[in-house]
Amino acid sequence: MRYKKQAPKGGIRTIVGAGTRLYGDIQLAGDGLITGYVKGNVTANRDEEVRLIVSRQGRIEGSVVVPHLVLNGVVEGDVYATGLLELGSTARVMGDLKYNMLRMAVGAELIGRLIHESQEYRVQKDETAAQIGAAPSRRVASR
Repeated sequence: MRYKKQAPKGGIRTIVGAGTRLYGDIQLAGDGLITGYVKGNVTANRDEEVRLIVSRQGRIEGSVVVPHLVLNGVVEGDVYATGLLELGSTARVMGDLKYNMLRMAVGAELIGRLIHESQEYRVQKDETAAQIGAAPSRRVASR
């Protein structure tokens, strides 16, 4: 099944161009494009519809936590996509992939685990964590 590649709706706001080497973490406030090298974590608020595109030449050494990821390059670290994770035929990941929806092309490489986490599961897990954190701790007196 073929599908049309869609351009990001709000336009790309962050670009790490070819030949650029960035050392440090990136917090995306909009769609991003990486065709260079990033040594650091790349994150975005999971409530937003941010999409990160990593081209064939792009490389990230660090974790990636974004709503939507289109990967054609290399990530050395864990990846967490709360929405759609697309791995192109030239994608390579050395780390675990945690995803809600996955589209993987023939030729993509993964050295790690695939972990499916639906939105319903994530909401349930967050609610459970909040309940545990809100519950008062009871201390039993020793005799």
